[in-house]
Order: sequence, then structure tokens, then C-alpha cells
Amino acid sequence: MIKIRGGKIILYLIFLLLVTACSEGAKVNVESNNPSGDLSLINISLYRSDSHKVQPELIIAESDPLKLNSAEEWTKSGTPEALPRIKNIEKIYLIQFQYSVNTTTESVYYICVTDKNKNEYLKKIDEKQKTDLDVYDPTRNELILKKVGMNDWLKVTPSIFSLS
Repeated sequence: MIKIRGGKIILYLIFLLLVTACSEGAKVNVESNNPSGDLSLINISLYRSDSHKVQPELIIAESDPLKLNSAEEWTKSGTPEALPRIKNIEKIYLIQFQYSVNTTTESVYYICVTDKNKNEYLKKIDEKQKTDLDVYDPTRNELILKKVGMNDWLKVTPSIFSLS
């Protein structure tokens, strides 16, 4: 009799687990991987060789809701394409999207590259993949790009921030 009860309990637990796992609340947003809060600020920094400041250097801080929405859509609009050869890279930007989540701020980072033909390429990165430099010159492009990886880039339409 005890085995039957234990078996019923186990079957009930398995049923409960399946129902819970298949419910609406168990959905995971795999597509965006962005924080669930509202996008509140975008910081755009550029690796510049004509500056004595730590690189990359902040050049744009944007909080206009219309531009934030457009920029968020821009990050999803690309098509997979190989990054151009490093010698054809003209500019490298670090873009930080800041999301207000409850009482904290969470960040999502992208690297944006423009080539000599004014094409833009975008890649989502982890914060640890950022490269901070005391001094930048274009010979460091390879170091920066190898740290973020040469695969999984998206060719995107020109951004609303006129990066190229």
C-alpha cells in the first residue's frame, strides 16, 4: 500500500512539473537577452587616435525616447555578414544601452565598426570583452576585434547617430 501511495505522489509531482514547465509563465525571451526594464540611456564611445583621454572616449549620451526606440530596433535589423578585413576598418565604437530595472541600471554592450566604404557592422558583447586603452592608434584594431571575436557580426543599416 505504501508503494502505491509513493507512486501516486511521484506521478502527481511529475504531472505538476510538466504543467508548470509548459505554462505561459515559463516562456523565456531568448531573442533579445536584454534586461526587462526600459531603455533609458545610450552611451556611444569612439576609439580616437587624436585624443589624450582614456579610450574609448564618450562622444554621445542619448536619452531621447524616440531615438532610444529607433536604436533598439536598429540592433535587431542586421543581417549576418563577415567583418571586413582589419585594414579596411575605419572606426570602432563601443555602444552601451542602459536599462532601468526596478531601482538599478543594467547595461548591454555592442561594438560597432565602420569600414572605409561607410558600411556598419554590429556585434553584441559581454562587458568583459570591452578593451580600455590609455592610448589608441589604428594598429590596435586587431587587438580590440580579436577580443570581441571575428565571428557573429551583423551588417546593419546606417544608425540614427551618423556613425560612419
